[in-house]
Amino acid sequence: MEEELTESGMEPIEVRVSVWKYVVEFGAMALIFLFSLFLIGIGLIERDSGFLTDLLTTVFGLMGVPLSALACSNVVEFLRDSRPALRVTEEGILNRTFWSSATIVPWDEIVDIRPTRRRWYLEMVLRDPKAYRARQTPSTRALMYLRTLLGGSPFPLFLPQLDAPREEVVRQLSDAVEAKTLGEIREEKRIEESVGQKLNA
Repeated sequence: MEEELTESGMEPIEVRVSVWKYVVEFGAMALIFLFSLFLIGIGLIERDSGFLTDLLTTVFGLMGVPLSALACSNVVEFLRDSRPALRVTEEGILNRTFWSSATIVPWDEIVDIRPTRRRWYLEMVLRDPKAYRARQTPSTRALMYLRTLLGGSPFPLFLPQLDAPREEVVRQLSDAVEAKTLGEIREEKRIEESVGQKLNA
């Protein structure tokens, strides 16, 4: 993690991916891909288990192939991209820890970053999620929508892939949100004082 104090008091955060974790994930997804192909073959070739069983086997295989292939391509893309997986600056947050994370989110669109029921996930709460989603590529929009349908957050921060301790990342994000909030309060107060001085002049 790289950090230095800025004029506003915010500590920029830059965290890289943990390469070995992505290699393990790629291996696991590759095994699921091969197993899904095996299920398709069993469902289409074997006819001894009954029509419904063969159909379900084929369907599960057909579902597993594109999902595991997408996961493998996601891992390759993360490893090829030289950008950090998580970067927090005065401009906003670049969150590349999950499939549905792509572009920087400006601070004026972020309401909060809060924990979820799952220890390894944080949720980015946005002021206008639909507007942010509309700016993404079709595939990213589809993944965000799918997570919403499944009851998950469309804008998660997935901590296990980061090359830094979870507690440190959570603390740094908390400090960044607090610093940004305090910075906004100071700016509003400065504007109010400036307006007051002009009116009194």
